[in-house]
Amino acid sequence: MRLLPPLAATLLATSASAATIRVVPWRSASVTESNAAAVVRSTEASLRELSTFVLQPALPPALAPKRCGAEDPGCWMSLAAKAGADYGLVLVADSAGGYTVDLVLVDLKARKVAQRRFTAPSQDVAAQSAKAALEALVPAFLRRGYGGFLVDLPPGTRLKVDGKVVLAEPSRAPVPVPNGRHEVDLLLPGGSALLTREDVAEGQVTPLALGAARQQAAAGGGGAAGNNALKITSAALWTAGTAAAVTAFGLAASANFRATNVLRPCTGSDRTCITQAEAVAAQQQMAQSMQTANLLLIGGGVLAGAGGVVFTFDLVLGGGQ
Repeated sequence: MRLLPPLAATLLATSASAATIRVVPWRSASVTESNAAAVVRSTEASLRELSTFVLQPALPPALAPKRCGAEDPGCWMSLAAKAGADYGLVLVADSAGGYTVDLVLVDLKARKVAQRRFTAPSQDVAAQSAKAALEALVPAFLRRGYGGFLVDLPPGTRLKVDGKVVLAEPSRAPVPVPNGRHEVDLLLPGGSALLTREDVAEGQVTPLALGAARQQAAAGGGGAAGNNALKITSAALWTAGTAAAVTAFGLAASANFRATNVLRPCTGSDRTCITQAEAVAAQQQMAQSMQTANLLLIGGGVLAGAGGVVFTFDLVLGGGQ
């Protein structure tokens, strides 16, 4: 995988302002205003503890004008419309079975609704139940210790944060990550990657502008040639090194053969051995062959080792694919 210019050159990170929320309480006629206000206070305390929302003062509890069904997001949005914030937390208190409370988190910008209902035998238990319900309702990127990346992901690309693929298809929802610095990799379809480090503040959403990355993705990523170049280079170095080593072994074997068969001593009645001048010439030739073999062996080892390094480099860069 070819390493492209740092993502910082193409991903423009900016921090959005913290999300605001307001509790919008409603009550049935059987629940007093003071009891409803007590549940609101415990709910606000849990919001401060669990989330990074900027809490706006809750509205006074009012009689619920209607009862919304679980599958009626439009109804819940109408009850949250008075919030005047990014999110409205609708709280509907009823006395059925003790305290029955509907908590509905309404994202007024994205027009999304998440709902939890609980029943508690007393006001104290209702406060504990409200905290448990909020733990399930608060988006992960708005929890204490977290922030998020907002990514308009180009088709065919994947987003890795700290070595883990966190997004493989386009999504409008922020990607939750612990606050702090993170390694962010955008993996393009061609096998190349845009790499950077990005900071995420608690409670903040960091948009990543992917204009240049989108152009590269549309062009096929531009990384296949880089990938092939590394593989071809690795193979060429390895092949050249192996060929040099094989040649070195061949020369050494030839020199050893000559030493055994040509420079044999004259023994017994055999008088076909070579002359002293021929022996000196043969020795010089064998010495040259051994020297060449050593040079080829060393050079071949260096080339093969370089090929292994290039192969490992390519493997490491492509490990996230």
